[in-house]
Amino acid sequence: MRLVKVILSVLLSLLLLTVSCSKGRSAQDKRSKERIEPPEISVEKVKKELVELAIDTTGTFFPFDESNVAFEVDGKIVNIAKDIGDFVKKGEVLASISSEEYVLKKAQAEADFKNAESELKRVEELFEKKFATEQQLDIARRNLNVAKAQFDLAQKKLNDCQLKAPISGFVSKRIVNAGEYARTGMAAFYLVNTSTLKFKTEISERYSDYVRVDDRVVINTDSGIVAEGSVYRISPSVNPDSRAFVVEVRVENKKNVIKPGSFGKAKVYASYKYPAITISENAVSYFSGTPRVFKIVDSKAVEQVIKLGDRIDRRFVVESGINEGDIIATSLVDVLTNNQAIRVKE
Repeated sequence: MRLVKVILSVLLSLLLLTVSCSKGRSAQDKRSKERIEPPEISVEKVKKELVELAIDTTGTFFPFDESNVAFEVDGKIVNIAKDIGDFVKKGEVLASISSEEYVLKKAQAEADFKNAESELKRVEELFEKKFATEQQLDIARRNLNVAKAQFDLAQKKLNDCQLKAPISGFVSKRIVNAGEYARTGMAAFYLVNTSTLKFKTEISERYSDYVRVDDRVVINTDSGIVAEGSVYRISPSVNPDSRAFVVEVRVENKKNVIKPGSFGKAKVYASYKYPAITISENAVSYFSGTPRVFKIVDSKAVEQVIKLGDRIDRRFVVESGINEGDIIATSLVDVLTNNQAIRVKE
């Protein structure tokens, strides 16, 4: 009986060892098969299509409306109503000149005007009664016109004692102080309207036939703001030094997030389309900063360095490196190696 138990124990151990070895070989065979079988990837056929011409350029933002505000009468400055950073509406008072002298001049001009009116009325009555000549009537009328002009001028000078904003906008500079004596034509304030800006740039003369008014422009500022605008003015001449022409872009800035004087990098989308090779962004990988794709040749992924152009939506324009009709990988591009065997997904 004891011998039978020993025999059964040995047979059971052999059976377990056989099953274990079989499983080990099966797992090893499976791993070997996975290691040998090429990866399955997605591909696309390189195509040529019409793309919008995008011109890279740089420039500076300027106020669309700006004004150097100067005094129109002489006198002592008695009040400064606005300062740097203040927003003013068109017609608001910025500063005031002492008006005492101009009040008196207006009163004198008004009195002269009333006297001229009375004199004309008296001469007209005499003329009707044949006691005044036509020449005397003409002189009276002329005197009235002169007196009216002098009165209007005196009224204007009195009004000009208050320096008013010619545009709505922000005070960018205040040049005068209370107590100073102002002269006619002396600059007092610099106003800028920043709700709309103009972006001024120069574009190479080789694009002169392609850029048009109303072309779309996208501008990136150094502060990270992305603004959109449209071309509204194009210089008719080329700068002989830079071999470029000036283009001005109108940009809405309702929240005043972009300050005049800021630098920007712009892309002008010209009203022109040209044939170009384009590929999906998923097909591009980078090695040491150099863009590359993997061309599929005889079921192998062959590395190919390319030169990229503009990015349009989720596709790149390719300037060199591949040709129309080439088949390129669009998946696993970050892990593929040169001349690696692959399988193409059906």
